[in-house]
Amino acid sequence: ALVGSGGILALSMYFVHGLNWKTTAALVGTVAAVALALLIGDLFLHLGHVTTFGDEASTYVAIGDPRVALQGLVLAGVVIGALGALVDVTIGQASTVEELAHLGPQLDAPELYLRAMRVGLDHIGSLVNTLVLAYLSSALPLLLLLKLEAATWQATLNTELIAAEMVHTLVGSVTLVLAVPATTLVAALLFRGDRRHDPHGGHGHVHAHVHG
Repeated sequence: ALVGSGGILALSMYFVHGLNWKTTAALVGTVAAVALALLIGDLFLHLGHVTTFGDEASTYVAIGDPRVALQGLVLAGVVIGALGALVDVTIGQASTVEELAHLGPQLDAPELYLRAMRVGLDHIGSLVNTLVLAYLSSALPLLLLLKLEAATWQATLNTELIAAEMVHTLVGSVTLVLAVPATTLVAALLFRGDRRHDPHGGHGHVHAHVHG
């Protein structure tokens, strides 16, 4: 999942945003967040005893090839599903740091990080809300079915399908939360003192400006 996500990100981000330091900062921050999220997601799956056999497709996969690790397959799907939102927030953060460094070339890396994170906190809140609502919308038939069964909330939370959706939401949200500070830190180190500002707006041209 990590290698596949890294490959997808590198191809898509450099193709869309150009070969420049802004994209590189966003890519490094995103891959670092994905790596940490995979570890945390694996822990969530084991703590929640999620087997993924509540999904009909997973059952057929297990019958067709018992060697497939279903928990790993679920985790990979969660991470890949969050990549689009991750790219949005990390590119936005890298651009914020680049512009702050260009407007204030006297700012050092810690100051750049603190100022950009004020914007990043808003990004985190907005995207986590988007992610949760997206998962809820896809699970509406399941939620309605559980309501019709009139089960207690304890029993509902312990069903396989609900547990899997909770892991989806947690892993996706954690990945977004980790990606923002990771990208901001990398970008602050790269752009401090306006060292690598790209006046062409990220069209593949890399320039080095050293002030002072």
